[in-house]
Amino acid sequence: MSRPLVLLPLLFIVLLWPSVATSTLQLAKPNCPSECGNIHVPYPFGFGSKECYRNNDFKLTCDKSNNPAKLIGGTNIEVLHVSYQGQLHILSAISYDCYNKSGQSSGRMESFTTTEDQTILTVSDTENIFTALGCDTMSILTGYNGLNFQSGCSMICSNVSDVVNGSCNGIGCCQTSIPKGFGSFNISVDSYQHHIQVFDFNPCSYAFIVQSSWFNFSVSDLLNFKSIGETVPVVYDWAVDLKSCEEAVKNQTTYACKNSKCVPSKNGLGYSCTCFEGYEGNPYLDHGCQDVDECKFATKKNCSKNAICKNTLGSYNCYCPKGFYGDGFENGTRCVERVSIPVTKIIAGERKDNVLTI
Repeated sequence: MSRPLVLLPLLFIVLLWPSVATSTLQLAKPNCPSECGNIHVPYPFGFGSKECYRNNDFKLTCDKSNNPAKLIGGTNIEVLHVSYQGQLHILSAISYDCYNKSGQSSGRMESFTTTEDQTILTVSDTENIFTALGCDTMSILTGYNGLNFQSGCSMICSNVSDVVNGSCNGIGCCQTSIPKGFGSFNISVDSYQHHIQVFDFNPCSYAFIVQSSWFNFSVSDLLNFKSIGETVPVVYDWAVDLKSCEEAVKNQTTYACKNSKCVPSKNGLGYSCTCFEGYEGNPYLDHGCQDVDECKFATKKNCSKNAICKNTLGSYNCYCPKGFYGDGFENGTRCVERVSIPVTKIIAGERKDNVLTI
């Protein structure tokens, strides 16, 4: 049995992510909803009126029949987090191959996740890893829509005592990195001996792409791998357009960077936008990038002790208060306290004491 997850034109489901608002920064277009349930939805993504999202690549749906409401993208795929900084997280189905004690199949699924041929989405090579579980396992990952390749893991082990918690060294758990630039993938999984020799502690083989920081292998996974509804979180990189910055800027009508800087996208297939240094916010909105008050963040300012920090548009300055001298910067001349020393003057045979301040 197989069950596809299809991105038309995008598939999003996201690892559980902190639903923390980005300060008071604007996320969505004016008069457009910016939240669905507990999920913040930054432009160019959006739902509702077509003016609220850039184009159909970024169209989402807010399903209010649930409590809280669920954000849906693609073919009924739940969205848990969307970032205007070029990444989103999805839940992708796992592949598995299970047997009973006599070696007869008790369940099998081969998963595949697809995007359109020309997609703004690619699987993040820096955030994900291909993983296979089992002691009678052979698995193959096939990537396409962009980079076409095959990779995989194969394992045979006979004793559960040989398997180590937290270790994916090829005994019970195998992991391999994935290349950059593919949007779709298929994962097949099979066994050599139908798990007859290892059934007591490992009746199934599993294989999946997963967000590296989410998965931590446990020996108990071999007996019963518990995932999120037979799915695991996967990180996708996205580009706002498949054009290069040089090409995109020629058409100001479709150019996405609004008072912001154009940069190559994380997946290397197009471009993204980012705020200029000293500004933060949504770079896809006309006034989305707002000045950062560096003076509010002690770790971000370099003013020395006793100095006064003054915010400026896109930057800040350090000043020394009265009674100190220097440039105010920790890596400069800092702020040095002025010192008063007594001096004695002899004027026309008359002694007079003064104070000299330096």
